[in-house]
Amino acid sequence: MTSKEIIDRILQIKGLNTKSFSEKIGLERAQAIYDIQKGKTKSISTQLANKILSAFPDINRNWLLTGEGQETKEDNDSHTQVANIPYEFVQALIEERKRHDEERKRHDEMNAELIRQNSSLIRLLEEKEKTFVQTEVAKCAVKSEFGLQE
Repeated sequence: MTSKEIIDRILQIKGLNTKSFSEKIGLERAQAIYDIQKGKTKSISTQLANKILSAFPDINRNWLLTGEGQETKEDNDSHTQVANIPYEFVQALIEERKRHDEERKRHDEMNAELIRQNSSLIRLLEEKEKTFVQTEVAKCAVKSEFGLQE
C-alpha cells in the first residue's frame, strides 16, 4: 500500500477531507498531505506519523508507516478498551457534580459579600482613625496655644 493510499484510506475511515484532516492533526497548511496524495512525497515521515497518531491514536503505527498489518490497533489494546460503567453510576456522578457546582457557587457569593463587608469596615476604621488623629492634633494645638502641658 502506498503512502497516498494510506492517507486516502484514513480520510475515508475518518470521514474527513484533506484540509480538515490537516487541521485535525495540527498542520498549519495542508500542503504536506496534498504532496503525498499527488505522489510528490513518497512516504509519510516519522514527524507526520506522530502528528497523525496523536490525533488518531487508534491507527496502527506500523500500518501508517509501511501499509502492512491492521489499519487500526486491535480491540484488546489497552488504549482502546472502554470500561463498562453502569448508567446509574454515571448519572449519580453527574448529579453529585451538579450539587458541588451549586454549593461552590453559593460559597463564591458568600465570599463576595464578606469581601464587600470587610471593605466597608476597613473604610469605617480608616475614617475613625483619621478623625481621631485630627482630634488629637486639635487638642495639642489648643494646649500649646494656651501654654498647657500634659
